[in-house]
Amino acid sequence: MTTDEKLMRTEEIIRAQIKRFDEVLADPDWEWDAMVEAALEVRDELKRTMPDPPEIQAFIACATCREGGINIGDWYTARTADEVTPEMIHKGPTPHDELRVYWLEKTFLEEPLTLAETAQRIR
Repeated sequence: MTTDEKLMRTEEIIRAQIKRFDEVLADPDWEWDAMVEAALEVRDELKRTMPDPPEIQAFIACATCREGGINIGDWYTARTADEVTPEMIHKGPTPHDELRVYWLEKTFLEEPLTLAETAQRIR
């Protein structure tokens, strides 16, 4: 299901639930339990149909290379930053072992983060 289809489905769900709320409130014998049940149904249905939030991206680079004036790095998912290895950054074997996050989304970090710090902040 595309994002547009999910959003259209979400709108349909909301409209149907508003109608259900109106029906519950129109019943002279309505009870809070019925309203709570209807609200929980809305929450559950929306959880099933809402688009997943976009992943936050981090620019991870070799700290040793960067200190030497060479920017070797790439964009990775910040949530799994601690899984990135120096070999992934260098596209092969390397003696360098220190990686840092220099950009998080569109924000340059004055103080680069370690991969563990980045993953911990995002999770």
